Amino acid sequence: ADTTTQHRIYDYTKADGTSVITPTAAQGASKVLIGSPVTISTTTFVFTSGITSTYDEYEIVIQDLTQTNDNNTLFLRVSTDAGSTYKSGASDYGWIANSTLSGTGTTSTSDAADSEIELIYNAANHQLGNSAAGSAIFTLRFFKPSDTSMNKHFHWNGSFIAGTSGVFVCVEGKGAYIGATTAIDALQFTNGGGNMSGTAYLYGIKKA
Repeated sequence: ADTTTQHRIYDYTKADGTSVITPTAAQGASKVLIGSPVTISTTTFVFTSGITSTYDEYEIVIQDLTQTNDNNTLFLRVSTDAGSTYKSGASDYGWIANSTLSGTGTTSTSDAADSEIELIYNAANHQLGNSAAGSAIFTLRFFKPSDTSMNKHFHWNGSFIAGTSGVFVCVEGKGAYIGATTAIDALQFTNGGGNMSGTAYLYGIKKA
């Protein structure tokens, strides 16, 4: 205490463990939160801003994802017009996904020409359930969204408790928007029906 009414704080730690002041890219942060977290509450959630040429690499983190309908999946589509429309042509996407059930083994599936990217393998025993205790956690990275000379690539991984089997499931995969090399500026996540719940965060990964 300097006086009875003025004090100096030399060290302070927040109860939740997060930074007192979140550093920006200019201050040296390698991963920068963009905008506010998205609260997931319907059949679809989107990121329609913040995906620009500022970063070459972006990351989306999805936490505590559950769905009203048991045994459901999760799909990804891109937009080139800030979310006014999302690409859904029959040959707009190609993807490869692996799904591993604990104690069972790994199943691989893929599609060379699809109307969306399948993030969760759409098959019995591999799908997301509706129990909060088995909610999913996902990380999805994508690269150079503003580039106009290359297809846009996505890498993802996640885990959850399957709805039907009740076993632990790990998923990982790679996919791309192959319909054109046009810059993308928005993403849409949707499921097979019923509302979803959870929270999603968009981060930019510092270039250097």
